[in-house]
Amino acid sequence: MSNKKLLDEVGAKKIYEGDSEDRLILSFNDSMVDADGNLKGKVKGKAAKNNDISSQIFEYLESYNVMTHFISKLSDKEMQVKKSEILPLEIIVSNAVDKSLSKRFGMEEGSLLNAPVVEYYYKNEKLKNPIVNESHINALNLIGQEEVHYLGRTVAKVNAVLKSFFERRNMILVELRITLGRYKSYLLVGDEISPDTCIFWSIDNEHNIDKDVYSYDKGKVEEIYQNIVNQISIRD
Repeated sequence: MSNKKLLDEVGAKKIYEGDSEDRLILSFNDSMVDADGNLKGKVKGKAAKNNDISSQIFEYLESYNVMTHFISKLSDKEMQVKKSEILPLEIIVSNAVDKSLSKRFGMEEGSLLNAPVVEYYYKNEKLKNPIVNESHINALNLIGQEEVHYLGRTVAKVNAVLKSFFERRNMILVELRITLGRYKSYLLVGDEISPDTCIFWSIDNEHNIDKDVYSYDKGKVEEIYQNIVNQISIRD
């Protein structure tokens, strides 16, 4: 990537200019980043695994007519994507009660939810990324009125498609973090979908594969990532 201009570095990825004005290159690295964006060390081979996982999932979503920024996998650690204007929102979808929901609402950790819980967070580090609802989004004019409705439908579809996808691979999609961007006249799913942006549990409960395992100082992180690569590679 030495011949490409570095545009930004977000989490465990570097963003480079692409071969045309409407394309970018995401280059994954082996850094471990916690929920607050702090580096927690490195795990050998993580970049290639996250690129592989995200590429496969984006291709799967596209097969269900979910528009994503993914164009192609360029190398072990790089993917080519559409250049989009990222919305100032992070959407978190919960399908089961993790530690956060348990602490906030006194629910039993580990139990499945009757319906997904969808939460929107305004991406603003100075304000500590506050939680917002549709009224906030409209009042603050964070995105357009029509985009609000499209956003909700897209998030629901992405969650439903991926929840079923992982269940068939003996995994529970506990939490899904989604970032969307504007590309031309429509919204698309961006960033990455990987163990860095999701929480997974094993259906058989023999081993949990949630974010606690991903902390650099806990457990066999390399094995966890490789197991997920193996699981999602299973064809229906």
